[in-house]
Order: sequence, then structure tokens, then C-alpha cells
Amino acid sequence: SAPTVFGLRRAISSQHAMSWFDIAAPRFVSALHTRDLRHCALACHSMRLALSCALDVVVVVLELEPSSSSWLGLCALAADIAGREAYPFADSNCGGWALPWQPGLPLPLCFDWSACAWRVAGSSVGSVLAAVPQLQASLARARDSGAPNEEPLQILERVVALGSPRVPLTVPPPPDVRLPRLRRIWASAAAAATEAAAASPGWPEGLSVAELLIQGDLPAGSRVAIPGVRLLGLDGTVPESLAAVDHLAPGLLELDISPTEFDGVADDDSDPDLGPGWFGDEPPRMHVAPDPARFVGLQRLQASFDGQSLVILGAFVHHLPALRRLGTLHVCGTAAVMAWLPSGLEECV
Repeated sequence: SAPTVFGLRRAISSQHAMSWFDIAAPRFVSALHTRDLRHCALACHSMRLALSCALDVVVVVLELEPSSSSWLGLCALAADIAGREAYPFADSNCGGWALPWQPGLPLPLCFDWSACAWRVAGSSVGSVLAAVPQLQASLARARDSGAPNEEPLQILERVVALGSPRVPLTVPPPPDVRLPRLRRIWASAAAAATEAAAASPGWPEGLSVAELLIQGDLPAGSRVAIPGVRLLGLDGTVPESLAAVDHLAPGLLELDISPTEFDGVADDDSDPDLGPGWFGDEPPRMHVAPDPARFVGLQRLQASFDGQSLVILGAFVHHLPALRRLGTLHVCGTAAVMAWLPSGLEECV
């Protein structure tokens, strides 16, 4: 609030108080509401610098035209790409911000971008490189010190996320590009998997990714050979996909299963001669329950749990010894839900 801001301004008038605030700044950015954090940053230059140094921000480069999506839609897309809440709608900087940005848009001037340890995310390496000149121009307007612009390859070293739910990576990142901070990937099945007879290059050697979200079913006989995966996203639980990621399962801490029709129910236009769930020449996707013995370390499971999916995934949930967070249950009756929930949960949606 305003009184708090003015009180802090008086409190940091001495060098000793400012040194204290430099130490306390990381707690402030995690505890203060985003609105109050902006007010504090505008209180004085020293406070602005200390808060900026403690911020965790990912600038998400979006290729969409401003007229093609609302601001709220762009914020939601930025949050999905970076895996964190979008600025300015996040409650605080705890967990970091995803800042949606397009060429021509300014960066928030309430923070000192020459001091902020910002990172970058985009739909591909090419899209990030194409936006570097405009991003450098926005940074130059938002900097306090006359620091020189970074080279394009230096910008790439700030990349932490690639791909998006709408445009996943169709090929692996180039092997000759250094991406030391990359931790999150939205990838198509073709980019994530390596097939025995594939002619395309595989995943770059030594490039680890902590969060891998795969769009589409993995082909039979393929294998996901991406090291370091701790969060895995799958489009359903078809046997081919589960087999392709089986060697990753013991090291996973989080598993996201996209909402899907687990029973393959057909619509009104389906051919009755082909049976329910058949659409022309395309058979329905058969989903199976994952083997809980392969997911012994899983701590968070996200799926759309309704009457259909619980038939397949219900027993799987109850055989995960380390499970602590579960979502999302779409059922009626609180008593029935509480009776079904496995023991040991800390969070359930």
C-alpha cells in the first residue's frame, strides 16, 4: 500500500538500511503482491534496483499478431509456454513470472532490466533469433545503465523454454546451438521420439530438459531419449506412448495426462458399420493404465478424472506410494470423493 511504500522509503535512507534491504529483497518479491511490488519499485532508485536484481522473469516471445488474440489469451499462452503465472496477473513473483512480449511492445519500466536476471522463451530457436533486434530495442528503452546490447547467441543462452501448446517443436533444437538454461519443451511426437529407422537427426547429445510436454501419440517402436526429464506430459495413455517413455518413468516426479476421450465414443456422423468410436479409416485410440511399479517416484499427477477415466486410471492412482498432489477430479458428491482419495495427499483439486 502507499503508506507502506513511503515508510520503506524513509527506512532505507541510510546505507546500513539499504544493505539490509538488498538481503531482504528476495523475500519481498516472493511475499508482496505484484501490485505492491510495482509500487515499491517506484519508491526510489535504490529500492527499484534491489527488487529488480531479485526478480525471476521469463520474457515469452510471441509470434501472434496483436489482433489475433486478446491480451488475456496472450497471457494464458505465455503462462503455458513458460510454465509459470503471467505478469501482471500473478499474485506475487514466487515461482517467477511469464511476461508476454511481442515485437514493438515495451517492457515494464517500473523495473531495471539492466539488473534483472531475465530469461527468454519462444516457440522455436528461429523465432527467438528473429525477435532479437526488436527485443534489444525494448531492453534499451527499459535500461537505466547504458549497458551494450547482447549478441544474438548471448540471448539464446538465456532461453529456458521452447515450443508452445499451439506450435510444438517439430524437430529437435539444432545441435550446434548452446542452450545451457533450457528446461522446458513443448514437442511434437516426431521431435521427441527416436525411431530405429528414422532418417531425421535425433535429440542433441547432452541437451537435458527437466520438463517435456509431448503433443500427439508416440509411434510404435520409438523411444524418447531426452535426458533429465522430471515432468512429462502425454496425450493420453496409449500403449505405444507408454512404451516409448518407459525408461523415463522411474525418474519422473510429475506426470500430466492431457484430457482425452478414454472410451473413444463416436459422434453422430460416425459410420454404424464400423462400430462405435470408428471415424472412417481411423480406429479409436485404446488407452491403458500405466504400470504403477514404473512410476514409484511420482509425486504429482494431473489428468481429467471423470467417470470414464477413473475406470482406467483409478487403480493406478492408488498404487503410487509417493503421490502428494492430484488433480483434477470431476465428480459429484464430496463424501464419495473423500472416501475414494488415496491416503497421504497434500493437495487435491
